[in-house]
Amino acid sequence: LTSFLLLLKEYKTLYMWVLSASIALAVSFTYSIAPFIFVILLFSFLFIRKYFLKILLTFLISLIFFNLPTIVFDLRHHLLLTTSLLTKTHPVQNQLDPISKVNNASQYLLATSNQSLNVALLAIAIAIALFLLIKLKGKQKILPLLFLSTLLATLISPFTFQAHYIFAVLTLLFATLSLLPNPILIIVLIIFSFFYATPKQLSSYFKSAPRTYNQMLSCFQQVCSEMKDPVFVSVQSDMHPYHNGPEHRYLLKKTGCDVQKIETEPYAASKMIVIEDMGTFTPQKTNYYELTLFGDYQLTKIWACQDNFKVNLLDQINNP
Repeated sequence: LTSFLLLLKEYKTLYMWVLSASIALAVSFTYSIAPFIFVILLFSFLFIRKYFLKILLTFLISLIFFNLPTIVFDLRHHLLLTTSLLTKTHPVQNQLDPISKVNNASQYLLATSNQSLNVALLAIAIAIALFLLIKLKGKQKILPLLFLSTLLATLISPFTFQAHYIFAVLTLLFATLSLLPNPILIIVLIIFSFFYATPKQLSSYFKSAPRTYNQMLSCFQQVCSEMKDPVFVSVQSDMHPYHNGPEHRYLLKKTGCDVQKIETEPYAASKMIVIEDMGTFTPQKTNYYELTLFGDYQLTKIWACQDNFKVNLLDQINNP
């Protein structure tokens, strides 16, 4: 953001590379930054068109550089990621109506316990940005314009507004608020601090992990001491919708299990470990991609390591 503002004042190759590398790195970490990337490239075209092609080229070079390990992996494994992206069923997007999107945006951006207050604070933030857009002159308008444009691009994108979509919008909101006159800024900061710095909110920032590394390791050592056959691994968790559980596969390998990948070698094992990681696995009722690949099964053993961490062993049923 700083490099973009500097580029508006004076073109320097260093500023251009910092801008391109920064936004390429951000989108490589999380695709949720994509609306901001679209807006920043659009603004580059509108306000520094003379250097737009150079910015676009350096952005593409940076994007390739930061994603080189993924590109090499994909080529090495016969375009596994690309084909999965093009052929696998994508998650269903819900809450795409404007009201739901605004509610979600306000909830994740302002994070108070009162949803009506969240929406009101978001409306105030937008009003402040519009006020600054009218009041400021020349290139000073860029920050509130970037904030409003990125928020709008995020809201109209055809995806459910998730918690991690706020990174770019929240940064631009704080940058926009910094343009307020000091007396007004102090009042706004007090209001925001009242909601962000409450004991309950602060405690959530430093909430401890549900279990320690050694607790997980001890659990998997017990499992793998009894598990000698090749085994697939999947995860059922209420914390996230992903079932492949790479961290659990790694620890199971480390503690001696012969872990196979059902996504690439569906016939390499006839057993599957399903880990309940703060989630609930109900045999024959819980359903997801890896279980569908595994086929019919019966539950043969459960290791109850903790109340919120269990390991289920499934045996494949070979139907005639």
